[in-house]
Amino acid sequence: MTTALALGLAQPGDSEAETKIITALQSLADGSLDPVSVAQAIDQIIVLDCQEAYKSYTTKEKHAQKQLKNSTVPAPQPIGWINFLWDCLGKAAMKVPAAHSGQDRLIYLVEELERLPCDKGCNSGLGNISIQQ
Repeated sequence: MTTALALGLAQPGDSEAETKIITALQSLADGSLDPVSVAQAIDQIIVLDCQEAYKSYTTKEKHAQKQLKNSTVPAPQPIGWINFLWDCLGKAAMKVPAAHSGQDRLIYLVEELERLPCDKGCNSGLGNISIQQ
């Protein structure tokens, strides 16, 4: 039986989307979710967040124009998500002991993220991560 461990990835001010990803990574490390499910969940969370940010960013309503001028409307930030995800994976890998089965699940998660198809209209994304060997 795998021992539950605390990855400690959560930070004050995490968004709802970040919290969902952190929770999924914790569940992966604990063995309650499999790498395929976590990869799909991460993909859905990030794609939805970027779509919502794009919609908000491109809205032509009067209040949106004022927010655009003040830079208070979030623009889609896929690279920010990639950085966030790699940071979480690195921290999780450092917290999970070498002999713990969570290490293998983290590796399988990276492989599953690489297999994700690119979302329609994207130029880069999690599905395009290339692992150099």
